[in-house]
Amino acid sequence: VTFSVAGGSATVGSAAASTDSQCRASITVQAGGASGPIAIAASVSGFSVSFSLSSRVPGPVVAAAGFVNAASAQQGVVPGSIVTIQGSGLAQGIQGCVEAGVVAGPLPTTLAGVAVSFGTHLTPIFHVCNVSGREQVTVQAPWELGAGSVPVQITVGSGSSVVQSVPVLAAQPGIFETQG
Repeated sequence: VTFSVAGGSATVGSAAASTDSQCRASITVQAGGASGPIAIAASVSGFSVSFSLSSRVPGPVVAAAGFVNAASAQQGVVPGSIVTIQGSGLAQGIQGCVEAGVVAGPLPTTLAGVAVSFGTHLTPIFHVCNVSGREQVTVQAPWELGAGSVPVQITVGSGSSVVQSVPVLAAQPGIFETQG
């Protein structure tokens, strides 16, 4: 039986495999660097069949546009500001919010298995949430950030990802409001 990748980002472990005593053949498929659907084709003696797989890059999936001011929801990061990071894979296994629960003293730099670094600076985390499938982490951006952009590494459990160019702005007003 010959196997090939018919679509998506993947490689097959072997292009061919022999059948066993029950006429089954198997191979390994290694996902590529991009998330999404993968189609594998198998053929033998003029007969063919295809099957679908789906892959997801280990670690969270976040774009630079997913960094917003926690008060105004405008995109971008300001040194020392409170930033909400939105994406997928940020709050795996969480329903609702996990709060830091700190009344006095510093916020933790790891909460619910999540850690965020702006450049080389670990950030304090306010909460990690998954509310109706909307996953987010709210952090305080380091005061040490300079103008331009910064790479941000987000680690969730044993997986991590880096967003290369998160914009750093000089100022971005935002006011937290409550209904009372």
